[in-house]
Amino acid sequence: MAPALHQEYSDQMKRHGYGHAFYEPKSSSIVKPGSTGYLDEGGNWTPMLDLEDAVAYGRQGLTKPRPLERPPADSRRWGPKVSEGVRSMNFEATAGRSAQELGIPAEATATYKFSSSSDFGAVLMCSQPVQRETVYHPTRLLQWVKENARAILALYPDVQRHGFFLVTTTYHTTHAWINAWTSREKEVLVGFKARAVEVGEIAPSSQWYQSSHDSGWLSFDSEVCLPTLLTQLDLVNKQKRDDGKVVFFGAIHFMPRTIPLPGRLLKVVQQDHWRTFRDGHEKELDFAVESPIADTECQVECRIVGDLSMDDDEELADEEEYF
Repeated sequence: MAPALHQEYSDQMKRHGYGHAFYEPKSSSIVKPGSTGYLDEGGNWTPMLDLEDAVAYGRQGLTKPRPLERPPADSRRWGPKVSEGVRSMNFEATAGRSAQELGIPAEATATYKFSSSSDFGAVLMCSQPVQRETVYHPTRLLQWVKENARAILALYPDVQRHGFFLVTTTYHTTHAWINAWTSREKEVLVGFKARAVEVGEIAPSSQWYQSSHDSGWLSFDSEVCLPTLLTQLDLVNKQKRDDGKVVFFGAIHFMPRTIPLPGRLLKVVQQDHWRTFRDGHEKELDFAVESPIADTECQVECRIVGDLSMDDDEELADEEEYF
């Protein structure tokens, strides 16, 4: 059985090293460093606890975590992020018809064609800049998870099936466009309008245009959130904009494995097959926890999602060609 589109997208975008890629980007006010949650079969994020919300974890009888150490958010400029096997070519050099005839606005100064060498391909484009938020020393939060693992399993039974994430890093933007396809024959055209730049400048301010003839584009925007009751002062001071749409997140993933005690039989909890892969498994971080299920013991496996040490400079060669 072929994997679901959201699953294939996430798997194929791992090449960038930023962690889990959302096929449908989520709000950065929900998925943020210090938040916990899990992904269901459809790739939808279900929030659990926010380690910066003392009222929430106190109300549920959980211990107080260490304060998060958060550096200021930093920004970067990205060119298109593509899945494994996707390549781009300058359209003008390979086609007889003009880009305008194929739906690219005349304002574009360059057009590129994206295609895949396999049956799957994807292109992610983000408005500039992309914000990165993270926490220092994320593995220190493991102690809080260990102390509260038994309570978490009891409060959120679905964790037995899905596992859960402790988010350590997010990459978010105000506007994201995604096109994913499952046909080797499909090609996607993207037009660029860029100013002249000096050598070495990273992904300069640009406008991007999708071809009006291409199908499959999904668009995600930050939303304006207003209080229910508004005064004039509210309108000035309390109107707030959702910080952005999270396109990637790094995390520690916890997967409980329930094992029957010797001599006992157990109906095994069905777990998400697509999240049972072993890449990133950190055995030295695994720990045991009292199981909420009678006659069983529980081992929690830990997996690092994303590489927090990765530098965007490693991808510059892939991006500068568009500008």
